[in-house]
Amino acid sequence: GLWTVWARVRYPTGSDQSFAFVPAGQEPTLQGDQVLGNCGRNDRKWHWTARGSGSTTVPPGRSIRLQLEEGSFSFRIYGRESSENPEFTPRLDLLLLIEGDGIVPTDAMLPRLLGQN
Repeated sequence: GLWTVWARVRYPTGSDQSFAFVPAGQEPTLQGDQVLGNCGRNDRKWHWTARGSGSTTVPPGRSIRLQLEEGSFSFRIYGRESSENPEFTPRLDLLLLIEGDGIVPTDAMLPRLLGQN
């Protein structure tokens, strides 16, 4: 079925930092369809994102959609930008896969999404 990938991230530098979401079987290029994040207009705050396109992109960017078969699914997350100073390295707090399309998560939805009513 169709699944949508979202991440809750924070970029300490306030710039368009990002990660890579690489499904099993794909060669890690850390570019193009593997980009997770990259929304530059984020004010150094925690925000929900999928795929942005650089410094002018406002979160959440465009959704990442996957067609998945029933059963197990594995992937890797890679940092695309880093710093010698960990204080400036991007943070990933939550990764959310939602069945279907059309839902953009918000922090207000978290208790319900995490089954904490």
